[in-house]
Amino acid sequence: MAPPPRPAPPLSGNQSRHLRALAHSTKPVVQVGKNGWSAGLRAEIDAALLAHELIKVRITGEAPLDSGALAVHIAAENGAARNTLLAYVRDLKGQGTSSVLVTHNLYHAFQVCDRFVVMSHGTKVFEARKEDTSIEEVTWHVIRT
Repeated sequence: MAPPPRPAPPLSGNQSRHLRALAHSTKPVVQVGKNGWSAGLRAEIDAALLAHELIKVRITGEAPLDSGALAVHIAAENGAARNTLLAYVRDLKGQGTSSVLVTHNLYHAFQVCDRFVVMSHGTKVFEARKEDTSIEEVTWHVIRT
């Protein structure tokens, strides 16, 4: 059995500022009200993340949870989905079936992928086999694009 997925490292100050800047002009696509965390809210957040990847959530004054508690719920739910996805990719690999994993979390990619391709605006800017590169090198190519 494969080891459990390594959690994503905390964001650096520059990464946090970049995401805040991206979200600044974005309108909230999900609103948390007096019902707080529920299956319906989870489904709404999942759909929004699939459609937008980066979302802004508005928490009303009557909501029974704050942004920190909401983040814990979202991370826990998405963690289970991530573990299922990585296990599925490992199973496919074990069966000799090729697959493509598109992710921005290189720690997860390094757990299951044999080859890495970095794209920028539809152009391939880097490609390497896992044994010929490192997570630091792939990260450098992602950041510089």
